Order: sequence, then C-alpha cells, then structure tokens
Amino acid sequence: MSQRGESAAHAGDGRFVALDSWRGVCALLVALYHLRIEAFVATNELVRGSYLFVDFFFVLSGFIISSVYRDRVATRSGVVEFLLKRVGRLWPVHLVTLAAMLSLMLAMSLARHWRSSAPFEAPASVERLIANLLLMNGWGIPGFTSINFPSWTISCELLVYALFALITFRWGRSSAAWLTMAAASAAILFFWSPRFMDVTDVLGVARCAYGFGLGVVANAVFRFWNRKGLRWATGFEWLALAGTFAFVTLAHDSGASLLAPAVFFVVVLVFAFEAGAVSALARSPVLKSLGTLSFTIYMCHYVVYFGVYQVAWMLRRVGPNGIDTSGNLVGLVVAAGYLGAVVLTASCLHRWVEEPWRRRFYAAAQRCAGRFAPKTEKGRASAGRSG
Repeated sequence: MSQRGESAAHAGDGRFVALDSWRGVCALLVALYHLRIEAFVATNELVRGSYLFVDFFFVLSGFIISSVYRDRVATRSGVVEFLLKRVGRLWPVHLVTLAAMLSLMLAMSLARHWRSSAPFEAPASVERLIANLLLMNGWGIPGFTSINFPSWTISCELLVYALFALITFRWGRSSAAWLTMAAASAAILFFWSPRFMDVTDVLGVARCAYGFGLGVVANAVFRFWNRKGLRWATGFEWLALAGTFAFVTLAHDSGASLLAPAVFFVVVLVFAFEAGAVSALARSPVLKSLGTLSFTIYMCHYVVYFGVYQVAWMLRRVGPNGIDTSGNLVGLVVAAGYLGAVVLTASCLHRWVEEPWRRRFYAAAQRCAGRFAPKTEKGRASAGRSG
C-alpha cells in the first residue's frame, strides 16, 4: 500500500500511530514537569515548559474525535453513544487514581498527626470531593482543581465533548464554528489569563476549547490535503519536531506560550500523514507502547510523584525547591526511577482498569444508543461500531 493509501486508511478509522506515540512521549514529559527535584533533569527549560504539551493533547483530541465521530453524531442515537463512550474512556481511570490519591493524602495526614501531634487535616472538603467525582473540577470554579491535579484536563474535555456533539448534531461538520470557538477562547486567554497559557481551574475550559477547536479544523484540513499527500515529509517532520522543542523551551513563561495550540496544529497536521522517517521511528514498538499507555501515564503520574515526595519528606530530603538529590547524577537516577514507576503503574491501570471498563462502557453505549434510534436506524445501531 502506498503512503497516501495508508494515510487515507488512518483517516478513516482514526488510528494515527505516529501521533499516538508522540502523545506517549509528551505524557512522560508532563510527568517529568511535575517532578520537583533539585537537579538539571527536572529544572532545565525544556522540562519547565513541558506543561504546554497538555495543549498538544487538546489539539490531538479534537483531531481524533473529529476523525472518528464527525459522521456518527448526526443522530440522537449517535450522540448518546458518543457521550457514553467518552465517559467510559475517562471516568474509570479517573475514579481509581482519585481514590489512590485520596488514600495517600489520608495516610500522610494521619502519619504527620501521629508523629508530631499536628492537627489532623482531611484530604479534601466535601465540595472538592464531589466536584472531582463528577469531573467538574476543571470548570472554572477556583479551588476545585485539587486532589489528583491533572484530572482538570479531562474534566474540561468532557465538557467540550458535549459541545462537540451538540454543534455537530445541530449544525453539521462545518469548521467555521470551531475556528470561531478557537479564536474566541484564544482572545479570552489573551485578555484575562494571569499567566498566559499556564492556567488550569479558572480558564481551563477556554484553554481546552482553544486547542480542541483547532484540532477539529486540523482534521478538516487533513481530509482535504490528504488527497494530495505530503511532499518532503521527512524534512517537515524533523522541522516540526525541532520547532516544537525550541518553542516549548523558549516560550513557556512568556506571552508567546499562547501560540502553543497553533504550533501543535501544525505538528498534528504534519505527523498525521505518517509519511516520513520520524513517523517510522514513532511506529517502533517502544514508542507505540508509550502511546497505548499515554492516558494512564498522564492520569497516574501525579499520584506516583506524591508518593515519592512523601517518602523524601519522611527521609528529610525535601528542600525549598523540591526533593534534594544532592547532585545531578543522583537526580537523574531518581527521575529515571520515578518515570519507570509511572510507566509500570500505567501498565497496570491500562490492563486492569482502562481496557476492561472501556469495553464494558462501549457495549453499554451501543445498547443505549439502540433505544434512541428510530426504526430506520435500528439496523445501523445494531452493527458493531468502535471508537
């Protein structure tokens, strides 16, 4: 099969292997960003800017969701199936990591209380717990982005998923609405963000909508451009990769960070073709495995870091800037061990939580969708659909 034929096949079923692999790499970089240790491996400018890779997730999410579902949410049954599948994809892993984080926080609070007679502090208020359980913790309510902190992103994504279903169901597949949404969200961030792109609980929805909207537009551009193929693909891929790392390194603490979704718009388009040497590298078994684990890596890494930090605190190895590793070499070993623990934990989550519950929710989604389908749709609703 030609490269053009492969790209067309990917566009049809939503499987973009190279992009998925890079999502796994980006998830590890975000995990490293949250590791607070006094060593170069965690304090260099690239890692300090790696929070911007969350915007890559948002753009890629819009691209993939549009690729897979833009024709499926044209009916009520399609909307029901889509939303249930999205909940099934995100909520079970979120629930397990939330419970793990609460357990760790409770254990450490009890340990500190017993060791030093310090007042016992509950790990979370009732309001925060409810907001986190219902994945409302990223909806712009100050203070609700808490407990397993990174989950604010999937909270925002669920809201934007519902918006995607509504817009596509009502107004079809036009990219104009998404381009408008992305522009409006960028304007909100430009005028009201206190820290440019580094916002979570207050303007997290705007940040998500900005990236997701550009991702939907990127998919429309790809569908048109894919008929022509991509010339000089390897050169464009290397340029996109180098440009991304340079941008994240140089722009993360400035107003230029607001351009992150636009940068990742280009990156997603380039790698969607999977036509160059860098994409071939991304299809290696190791990177493909990281891509498969990308969601669980992202969801469990903060729990692992919290555990590492508490162990360091008990060993009196916590300084003003994080865990004191007494040098870059030890810091490198600590970082490698931490990332290894994250990948191992993510593998367990993927095998025993993510995949089994995804299958259960997907089967239930298809059954529920059939109840909403008119008689003319019953046949289609009964056919096995994946996504």
